[in-house]
Amino acid sequence: MLQQKELYAPLSVMDLNRKYPHRKAVLVKGKRWYIKYGMWDETNEKIVTKKWYKGFSSIKSMSEKLAYADYHMSVINRNLPYWKINPIPVEQKKIEPELRSKKDNFTSIREAVEFILELKYQNEGNRKTPATMQSHARLFLDFIKRARLLELKPKDLTKEHVQSYIDFMVIKQSLTGKTVQNRLAGIRAIFSHLRDRGYIEQNVFQDKYDKPKVQKTKKNMAFSSSQIERIKDYAIVHDPATWVLCQIIYYTYLRPIETTRLQLKHILLDQKRIFVPGSISKNRTDAHIIIPDPLYKIFRDMNFGNLNQDLYLLGKDGVPSPEPSGRDLYSKRHKKILNKLNFSSDYTFYSWKHTGVVNAYKNGVDIKSIQLQCRHSSIEQTDTYLKSLGFINNEGFSKGIPSI
Repeated sequence: MLQQKELYAPLSVMDLNRKYPHRKAVLVKGKRWYIKYGMWDETNEKIVTKKWYKGFSSIKSMSEKLAYADYHMSVINRNLPYWKINPIPVEQKKIEPELRSKKDNFTSIREAVEFILELKYQNEGNRKTPATMQSHARLFLDFIKRARLLELKPKDLTKEHVQSYIDFMVIKQSLTGKTVQNRLAGIRAIFSHLRDRGYIEQNVFQDKYDKPKVQKTKKNMAFSSSQIERIKDYAIVHDPATWVLCQIIYYTYLRPIETTRLQLKHILLDQKRIFVPGSISKNRTDAHIIIPDPLYKIFRDMNFGNLNQDLYLLGKDGVPSPEPSGRDLYSKRHKKILNKLNFSSDYTFYSWKHTGVVNAYKNGVDIKSIQLQCRHSSIEQTDTYLKSLGFINNEGFSKGIPSI
């Protein structure tokens, strides 16, 4: 992808129609960590060594450094066969995305997609969204290449082309309805950016198509009262830090990854609120959520008011730490608890959020309050969320209809 090429291999070109000799990326550790790989120089007919240093110096944790390196090496190695040294003089600079005129016509779908990736989906550390969008785009461009449509202009893409892509995913790749839906959503977002910027008149991905139905799953089921007690009794003894995070998710509806990125400065005890910065939230929007009374007592008893407020709420050792815990550390610890208690895979760390929402709704909390705490953009989104949990009360009907 262009965004990946410019990030890892500036002053190079990419050609998806052939593969070039290369040396795979490897990690070099030392005073300065970097990734080393070999890229083809067509002019001199040899492989040239490249070094990539970006980002390593700002990461202190060894495990996070290794994870960071693994991710970037995988991206480089996936694209490296198609890269070569650019024979064009350096003076011929590329047009910066933000300066590109609407009068510039893209010569191909590939160029348009790569432009939006570079503009909107730059790599952001360990955030999943940019990597996910890049993956969706790469898979779509792979199909475009297979269908010999690489040079098709974005404005000439039709419903028939999109339906062919759907059929390819279903028939040739045997993908589930959910996977097909996710991939289409990614490409639809890219083409929406193109439309909003005036490069195309309409987004054909927003039309209706014949695609497989999404099978509903019971994954992340809410816990019952008795199940909560079993987990609580075990976790308090064997893993109290994980139990603290379970309660935070239950009371705040934060996503598990968000809880591990909370810093003490985000917990505003005097206001009984938590500030959720857009940098750690899924929707990238700053928000404030309520600290209910039971959670307020937990935070107060933790007595972190006199600590450095830049510390993360719970590090890998279960106490405030200058470094966040690993992305999945507490999810894995929670899974161990559930496995020990013989819970099925239908229950996950996410189940605490669903349990909190369901119990609040059952206890009479109005849907507007739940919407605000969930940080949903609308009542309709919250209504859909509750329905997905199989929990929309209709007791007025069940109790109100007379017998005959």
